[in-house]
Amino acid sequence: MGQRDKGMIAWRGHPLVSYACSTLRPHVHTLLISCNRNADRYRSYADHVVQDKRRGFIGPLGGLESVQDWIKTEFLVLAPCDSPALPANYVERMLAPLLERSGQDYQLSFAHDGHNAHYLCAALRTQALASISEFLETGQRRVQDWIELHSHVAVDVSDSPDAFANFNRPTDFTR
Repeated sequence: MGQRDKGMIAWRGHPLVSYACSTLRPHVHTLLISCNRNADRYRSYADHVVQDKRRGFIGPLGGLESVQDWIKTEFLVLAPCDSPALPANYVERMLAPLLERSGQDYQLSFAHDGHNAHYLCAALRTQALASISEFLETGQRRVQDWIELHSHVAVDVSDSPDAFANFNRPTDFTR
């Protein structure tokens, strides 16, 4: 995206971040945004804006590491700012396998559309966050690799794969 802040790029008249926030807001107690630039602009969308504790851009896990001090609930639901079409029942779908009492106590769930895993479209038990700092200290950065350290489940979202598509190129904004 040419070094542009994706969350602040307008789509259909609103910044991308506004879509994730409007999907989450009715279902969450506290809305946090992890960002490393334009914090003043993001504050109007969230209860708290948190920046990475570590120097340099280390990716989404750096943001998760930084928000863990703010989480006071058993669960955390993630939504990337570049997926503006998440369904209204997104939070419910991501939390469902974590709330089931089927004998398997999952720590994390993430969306899978039948072809692709969407690791940042996820929910997790906040106790899973305890492993992030140690994971990052080893030099690892991939969200998928961190998820695989925990009991996890893919949530089938193949009924609405377009809802989980993310915007990574300027041509995506013509949808």
